[in-house]
Amino acid sequence: MFSPELNSKLAIWRAKTLDGTITREELTEAVRLLREERRSAIEASAKRRTRAKAEVKDADALLKELE
Repeated sequence: MFSPELNSKLAIWRAKTLDGTITREELTEAVRLLREERRSAIEASAKRRTRAKAEVKDADALLKELE
């Protein structure tokens, strides 16, 4: 799901959050990176759906193939 580098950073930030030592800058960076990852996942999903829809034939075309 996430890159190994991002997973590593997330693990460090989680530990710092539990310790209460995370800085505002680190928290801001974490939110920014997670939002970027989510945006790219949404875009990739939308491309897959668009591509799948383009390949589906309409019902009339399918019925004509049966004749």
